[in-house]
Amino acid sequence: MNMASPLLGRVFRSLDRVAVEYCVLRGYDELLTPSVSQQVDLLLRPSDRRRFEVVMEVMGFVRSPALGPRTCRPYVAYDPEDDCWIELQVVETLRYGTPLRCLELPLASALLARRRRRGVAWMAAPEDELLTLLLHCVLEARRFREGERSRLRALWEELRADAEAQKRLFSLLASRFGSWPMLAVVQGFDLQDWDDLLRQGRRWTRRLLLRHPLAAVRTAGFLLLSRLPFLLRRRGTTTVLVSPDRGGRRILAAALAQDPWLRARVVPSRGRVAANWCHAARGWAQALLGWTVVVEHDTIPSQLSPPGRGAGWRPWKPDLVLLLEPSVGVLPPGHDGGVTESVEVQRRSPPFLGVEGAVVDTASGADAVRRDATALIWKRTAALRERPRRASGRNRQAASPMAPGVAPSAGPV
Repeated sequence: MNMASPLLGRVFRSLDRVAVEYCVLRGYDELLTPSVSQQVDLLLRPSDRRRFEVVMEVMGFVRSPALGPRTCRPYVAYDPEDDCWIELQVVETLRYGTPLRCLELPLASALLARRRRRGVAWMAAPEDELLTLLLHCVLEARRFREGERSRLRALWEELRADAEAQKRLFSLLASRFGSWPMLAVVQGFDLQDWDDLLRQGRRWTRRLLLRHPLAAVRTAGFLLLSRLPFLLRRRGTTTVLVSPDRGGRRILAAALAQDPWLRARVVPSRGRVAANWCHAARGWAQALLGWTVVVEHDTIPSQLSPPGRGAGWRPWKPDLVLLLEPSVGVLPPGHDGGVTESVEVQRRSPPFLGVEGAVVDTASGADAVRRDATALIWKRTAALRERPRRASGRNRQAASPMAPGVAPSAGPV
């Protein structure tokens, strides 16, 4: 099986190198199909969590905020070489339900024991993949997308040729949901009656709830209480784009705003103090909600200038300053000297007043500039989100036996 993303292939090989036990629950098509955004669901053994987190840190993945640590832990990375985002949704227990995943299905250990190797990745057995994908569609998504229907049909045909695997699937259904759901599944797949399968959602939910009512109520309460800390952990970043080329700067800002992961919002900058106050408040509010805020400037703002470069009042301080180094011959009249001097100051003495900065070369083209800017912004976002965990992360990596075996991935820029 050839991976569509080389980064995913390196991740799976690194997990095998340090003996992390996992399997891919869903996302089979994403492993094989190139895409600008790939999401893969992994089931992980709880005892391997620490080694898994070390691999994620070394490979450039960042743990994103989620509703509670016991439901799902998303790890996100951006690969500038392939220009794609990869999200690993990591779970240690099988939980379903909407809007809260509070219905547990205690089958994680059995699924890991039956996992199978496909290429460089460990996949769930066909009967387990069919069961987990079916429950996801019926109990959570409450719909079957065309890709999910195709995958379920392929898995059902594979099980019809394997009597033992089909027997294990029926045994799982009968033990957790009773005999009627098993008949509904057979009829739904044989007749391609997807609506009838969706109608089983309430009955299956009731079955899971009655089996472990106290655990479901406790998990639901925990998830509700974790919503406020989740919102506080979603902090985004504020980035200032500095360039005399207004057209190129706006093209880059628009491209960042279209990125589905950065969720950038462009905030215009004004020279007056009152206007800066208003736009600073707007940018701060959007960053607090998890958005990436992009502010455009012709030159380095006075509030970011090094000492002696101008007395500017500082209504806000961004997280990152990107200087788009202009190419020869594209500077508007009267702008080249000041900006070139600012770029040289940035090269000699970064960063400005505690603000991290970087110079992006625009000579390589708009697409390369967008990739470089995206990688730099995501790297800064990752550093801000990981700041409370940085000390413990260093200790884990230093004490981990896998450190010599996993080569760090190359930097994004």
